[in-house]
Amino acid sequence: ELEDLFLGKQLHSWAIRSGLAVDVGCSLVDMYAKCSVDGSLDDCRKVFDRMQDHSVMSWTALITGYVQNCNLDAEALNLFCEMITQGRVQPNHFTFSSAFKACGNLSDPRGGKQVLGHAFKRGLASNSSVANSVMSMFVKSDKMEDARRAFESLSEKNLVSYNTFLDGTCRNLEFEEAFDIFHEISERGLGVSAFTFASLLSGVASIGSIRKGEQIHSQVVKLGLSCNQPVCNALISMYSKCGSIDTASRVFNL
Repeated sequence: ELEDLFLGKQLHSWAIRSGLAVDVGCSLVDMYAKCSVDGSLDDCRKVFDRMQDHSVMSWTALITGYVQNCNLDAEALNLFCEMITQGRVQPNHFTFSSAFKACGNLSDPRGGKQVLGHAFKRGLASNSSVANSVMSMFVKSDKMEDARRAFESLSEKNLVSYNTFLDGTCRNLEFEEAFDIFHEISERGLGVSAFTFASLLSGVASIGSIRKGEQIHSQVVKLGLSCNQPVCNALISMYSKCGSIDTASRVFNL
């Protein structure tokens, strides 16, 4: 959790000297995967390949490590396919969520639908984290009708569900629907987040509607989010694109 690769390698060496490396193999895979930003994926794969038996945790840790590392989403999907093909260990909802994220990063809705088929077979398609990942994958792949169907099929929608779909409508310049979703979030008392406002402001900037932007800014101030960095950046961008450079400068200097 500390993402301290140096300490992790020291513990790995101690485990080898103590003859415990086999017993803690899964934990080592997880550790190296979480430290993947420090270039530890090669070590992660070496530990994984040396393990005699793989659990769903070790498979998922390795797949997630590849997804979190830049430009390795295709390798992550290859690992997922290998896991499915071997059939000895079944993926869980965490595994599927990572696989859908890889498909979204690659803008590969066809691959995403194949992964979704496996999720249905295992009865995990209705899991909230899996369903939200499916919707996010379709949004990133510019397949809004598929994303809409995924959103509407959710039996229980949480803030992540709403934010994901709202972001998609803003990306596709469907602003009336975006504001309808925003009002529904408020009416249901789900508590709008900084991500909600950043998405809306990005959408407003795309159409140059400063009036809408000012209304959102007012809500941001009321909720005490004006100092939130992503929201602040979105406000500056919105005012700049709407031609209100002085206001953008004031927000920047807050």
